[in-house]
Amino acid sequence: MKDSDFESLQRGLAEVEAYKTGKRAGFVVHEPVDVRQLRARTKLTRARFAERYGLDSRTLEQWEQGRRRPDKSSETYLRLIEKAPDQVADLVSGL
Repeated sequence: MKDSDFESLQRGLAEVEAYKTGKRAGFVVHEPVDVRQLRARTKLTRARFAERYGLDSRTLEQWEQGRRRPDKSSETYLRLIEKAPDQVADLVSGL
């Protein structure tokens, strides 16, 4: 490990400690998206949800069953669906 890598890790740990002790604000901690609950709120089957939002139904199944987690881009997309499901569906259908 290079010295610069070690120093970077030390800075990161110091930031975590500052956040935990309340000395630093500005960090946002996101809970993972509960894909199963999100789909349940839309009252759509897995196949229909995947079709409506342009997702692969097998991937959706794996997310729901906890075998895989959405990557950062997919999680952001799911959060958009969570906030504005009809608007996202309209945008997707127009592609």
